[in-house]
Amino acid sequence: MQDKRALTQWEKSEISYQNYSHYIESKPLKFDLSIIDLFYIKNFKGGSATINEREKIVSKKLTSYSEILKKIDSEFNGKNLNELTDPELSNLINLAKEGLGLVKPKSNTKIDGFSFSFLTTLLHFHFPKLLPILDRRVLNGLKMLKESDLDTQKQVKNLESFYPELIKAFKQKTSDKTIRELDKELFTIKFN
Repeated sequence: MQDKRALTQWEKSEISYQNYSHYIESKPLKFDLSIIDLFYIKNFKGGSATINEREKIVSKKLTSYSEILKKIDSEFNGKNLNELTDPELSNLINLAKEGLGLVKPKSNTKIDGFSFSFLTTLLHFHFPKLLPILDRRVLNGLKMLKESDLDTQKQVKNLESFYPELIKAFKQKTSDKTIRELDKELFTIKFN
C-alpha cells in the first residue's frame, strides 16, 4: 500500500535530486568534493544543512571521500548494477563498505553532521546506475526490517549494516527498472 505523504516527500525531493545532479555535471572534476556537495546531499535528504566543522577541515577530509569515488569509477566505469557479475558485485560491496568506514564515529575522516545515509546518497549521486541510497523507508519497502532493528523512535539501529544486502536486493530487482524508479516504489510503501 502506498503512503501518500511519503510520495509527496519523494516528489518534492526530486527537485533537490535534479539540482545536485546538474551541479555534479557542471563540475570540471566531478569527483573533487567540497562542502557544497555536502550541503546538496543534506538538502536532498531533508535534514538541516548543518556541517559542524570548519570548511578547511572538511575539505581535507573530503579528499578521502573523493578517492573512494575515483576507485569506484575506475572499477565500474559506466556499468549498471544489474550487469555486474558476482565477483564484481562483491568488489562493489567492499568499496561501498570502505566508503562507509569514512563516516564511522571514531574515524579521522568522519565529518560531524554527515552520516551513513548521507554517504550512500553521495555514492548514489555519483553512480546512479550502480548504487542505491540507504534509507529506512526503502529497507521497510523491501521488508528487510524487523521490530528489533528499530529503536524507540523507529530509527534503524546499525543502519550501515544493511547496505550490503540493500545493494544485493537492488541488483535482483532492477532488471526492468532503474535504481531511481525502484527507490521511489520502495520509499513510498506505507511504513510498518
